[in-house]
Amino acid sequence: MSSDRLERVPSADFSARELRLRRDGVDVVELFTGDGSTRKAFFDAVRAAVLLDPPVQSERSWDALADSLWEGLYNLSATKLLIVWRDAATFYHLAPDEYEVAVEVLAWAAASLADPAHTAGEPKDVRVLISS
Repeated sequence: MSSDRLERVPSADFSARELRLRRDGVDVVELFTGDGSTRKAFFDAVRAAVLLDPPVQSERSWDALADSLWEGLYNLSATKLLIVWRDAATFYHLAPDEYEVAVEVLAWAAASLADPAHTAGEPKDVRVLISS
């Protein structure tokens, strides 16, 4: 899924772009996968950053993660959110297929949360910033 709400930014430019977006008065959700290159690393990063609703106990279903992430973000009081995945480039180099699915989950959540039809008329401005 392509989304105008998701930016892949070269690592060298990442901090400057993040700082500009943070100045817009957004609440920030930071994902850290560290040196992890597995589905579990991404699921753990999301679980650590967002109170998923309902909680996701395993790493079996990307769809379950997407739905729970959507609801978790929707339940936050903030209307402007920035999801920052600073170490995504490492994840990509270690597990490009898992990375693409993870990016798809983030892009879908950001796009659908911006849609009044999906949010009972209460959309959120969610941006996703990913290092590349």
